[in-house]
Amino acid sequence: MGVVRNKLNRSFSKVVDPTFYGFLRLAFLFVIKGKNKGGKTRVMGRKVHYNDAKALMGMYQEIVHSEHYKFKPKSSTPVIIDCGANIGISVLYFDKVFSNAEIIAVEADPEITSILKRNLTENNCNAEVIEKALWSKSGETLSFGQEGADSSSIYSLNNVIQVETIGLDEILERYEHIDLLKIDIEGAELEVIKSCTNNLSKVDYIFVEFHSFPDKRQNLEVILSTIANQGFRYKILPARREVQPFMQDQFKHTMDVQLNIFFYRDMNQA
Repeated sequence: MGVVRNKLNRSFSKVVDPTFYGFLRLAFLFVIKGKNKGGKTRVMGRKVHYNDAKALMGMYQEIVHSEHYKFKPKSSTPVIIDCGANIGISVLYFDKVFSNAEIIAVEADPEITSILKRNLTENNCNAEVIEKALWSKSGETLSFGQEGADSSSIYSLNNVIQVETIGLDEILERYEHIDLLKIDIEGAELEVIKSCTNNLSKVDYIFVEFHSFPDKRQNLEVILSTIANQGFRYKILPARREVQPFMQDQFKHTMDVQLNIFFYRDMNQA
C-alpha cells in the first residue's frame, strides 16, 4: 500500500504543479505551430521569445519543471556562470530563484545570442552576456556550425561561421568563489575542462552536459576523473533515453550519447 500511495502522491503533485500546466501549454504550441517554428510565449510568468518550439519544450522540462539546476548557495548573492546559455531560459530561472545572483551567460551563436539578449532585456535581467565560444584559450577563431536550435557546435557542418573564443579560465579568474558553473557547449566540454583545473577549486557545483560523437573518442572517463580529482563526487542522468541501445542505429543522431552530469563537493575530502 505504501508504494501505491507514493505513486498516487507523485501523480497528484504533477497535476497540481503549475509548471506541469506550463509544459502542456508549450506542448500545445508545439503541435499548433510546428516543432521548428519560433514565436513568443510566457515562461515562469515572463515573456520569452524562442526560435524552436521543440528545443523550448526540452529546456522547459529540464530547467523549469524538473529544476535540474537547483542548488543551495552559500550566500544571498551567488555567482553563476552559465556556459551555453542558449535563449536564456536557464538565466531567467537563476534570476527568478536567486534574485541577487551575479550571472554570466556565455553563448557563441550570434542568432541565438540576439534572442538571449532580447529575453534578458525585456525581463529586466541584468546578467552579463559574453557572445563568444567557450574554449581552452581566449582570442582564437573557431569554425562554428549553426543548427538553429540548441545543438549548434564546433562539430556541426551546417551554416558554418567563424566565432571568437574565450577561455573559461579567463572568466573563473574574476572570482574568488563561484557557486555554480554550468557547461552545456555541445561537445567542447573536454577541452574546456582540461584547461581550467586549477580554478575548479573555487566552484561548489558543476553541471556538465556530456556529448559523444560517433566518429570521435568518447572520453567520458577523462571528464569524470578530471573534475573528481578536484574534490567532487557526481551523479549521472541520461539526457536522451534509448529503450534498446544495442538496436539503435548509431548514426541516427548527430550524437550517440548525451548525459547530464551533476558534480558536487565530496564532504569526505573537505
